[in-house]
Amino acid sequence: MQKWKHADYDCEVKAATYTDDKGNYLIRTGGSLPWRLNNPGNLRPRMTSSGKPAPKIVKSHIGFAKTKNEKNEDCYFLIFPDYETGENELRASLKRKYSEKTIKEAIATYAPKKENNTETYIEKVEKISGLSRNSTISKLNETEFDRLVKAIIKIEGYNDSSKEPRVEKQIKGTSITLTDGAAPITNQEITLRQDGKDSKLESNHAGELPTIIHLPGITHIELLIKNIEGHLEEVCKIPKEKFGKNLLLIFDSLIAKASTNTHTPKNNEAKKERKNILYTISPGDTLFKIAKKFKTTVEKIQSDNNIKEKAKIYPGQKITICNTNTNTNTNTNTNTKKNDNPKKSNDPELNNKNTQKNETHTEKNRSKSGAGSPIATIDPIQKIAPWMAVAIDEGKNAGGKNEGSIDHNYHKLIGMHGSLNSTPWCAAFVSFCLNKVGASSVKSQSSQYPVNSKNFIKIDKPVYGAIMVNSEYITETNQYTGHGHVTFVYGKTKSGEIIGLGGNQHDQLRFSSYPADFFIGKKITKAKNENGEEIKKTITKHQKRRGYYIPISYLDFYNKNPSEIDTFDPDELNKELFGFDSKKSSKSRKTT
Repeated sequence: MQKWKHADYDCEVKAATYTDDKGNYLIRTGGSLPWRLNNPGNLRPRMTSSGKPAPKIVKSHIGFAKTKNEKNEDCYFLIFPDYETGENELRASLKRKYSEKTIKEAIATYAPKKENNTETYIEKVEKISGLSRNSTISKLNETEFDRLVKAIIKIEGYNDSSKEPRVEKQIKGTSITLTDGAAPITNQEITLRQDGKDSKLESNHAGELPTIIHLPGITHIELLIKNIEGHLEEVCKIPKEKFGKNLLLIFDSLIAKASTNTHTPKNNEAKKERKNILYTISPGDTLFKIAKKFKTTVEKIQSDNNIKEKAKIYPGQKITICNTNTNTNTNTNTNTKKNDNPKKSNDPELNNKNTQKNETHTEKNRSKSGAGSPIATIDPIQKIAPWMAVAIDEGKNAGGKNEGSIDHNYHKLIGMHGSLNSTPWCAAFVSFCLNKVGASSVKSQSSQYPVNSKNFIKIDKPVYGAIMVNSEYITETNQYTGHGHVTFVYGKTKSGEIIGLGGNQHDQLRFSSYPADFFIGKKITKAKNENGEEIKKTITKHQKRRGYYIPISYLDFYNKNPSEIDTFDPDELNKELFGFDSKKSSKSRKTT
């Protein structure tokens, strides 16, 4: 059976659209609204004070349908992935909300007078189910409760197709992500051409284009963007055999457009003008390399940043390079845009379009004295795992606090429910950091979510910023429990254990070290033997390294910049970067 992951509803054409994680689409029109939405009970979401659906309480729905009632007011209904899920949610809702009420009392709330003829509704329930309106729902047996559910479904009109016949059509769609090799390209306009017809698409904050739905009979599609002269130019042709796949387009450079008006600085003021730069230390950096890059001295950087030992700097640490004279002009007339020509796709068969060579369209014709036309320059972008800067800032803000005292609830920040005290939050923290920089649009509370997501790719070795997934197993049977832990790779210890920066690590946001396989605890369970006698059984659990993953938008940068992770002491990192002494050793691996 198809597993639909997301659904939308178009009120104007009365069509529900279902999508899965493989680019498949299902479109439903006609029939009744409950049928189109797989919502046989016409269940509605809880609403916020602003009149919008609240974040999920019912976990099983995959979207909201916005419609108009008879008074032309907005109203919302839940969309479920299939009929069975919708019916099960109706059953659960009746038991959860109305268990101790009579059928009459329950229907008065379920179908209120402001929207229904409640008395007629109750009469229909009695007639169809054969139950008394005075029956208490919790006292109905299984057969009686089933009759009540079926009566409600019939009254809500799930099977009513008298106005329009049911139409259901499954379509293949293609998913495309735009990236510069290290980060997503956002808000990029692309023209899609199918059978000579053009339509405009735009990438979202994660570089993802809307899933492309293919017209019947189409043998290929073309993607075009505007070149320097503003004319549409084909950059990729996708044949029919590639429809329905997840594709990656990589743009590999920037075009700088800058004012090149001539000027002569007065008294060499422009030549002498310097500025401070906030620099984020990258893996492999040393103060010597940084000083050479910015034409300053190690001693000055140490003095300006109160660095006592020049060998002790850390990736993600921010330092100020004071009074630098670097090629980083901040001319307000300078503006940049992504190169209009993608370099390649992650599918070799799509790399059949030779585009013009990427260039920087700015003449370097200023003299050394500063006279003449200014060079248009762009501040260098540090592209190494940009989400790590977010993670480190969050760690600094948390400062070693216990999860109950941390200011940010990462569940709520990604639109989910739960508190840090009650719900494991390692995945919510990882999702938050990745979402913050647009590296991924996935929001999940599952520690295993990068493993099967199309938005991530497994890599062979740990690198700075990779997502490390550990999976939990029962030691005695080697049975996978579906749980585990997810954290960001920061470095390694002298003994080779991976240092992870993450949440829910001994109830803190901190650095901790992890071997490839480790014991996490014991649990006593109760069972019955063959004689029916209750026995107690002790099981042990351990976590094993599942793998390392990176966002798909980061793949090209990863391939071009192979690196080894550096060696650190995790307790020292907690102290130097996050400002707290680890009360529990960072070798303590409690993750729940």
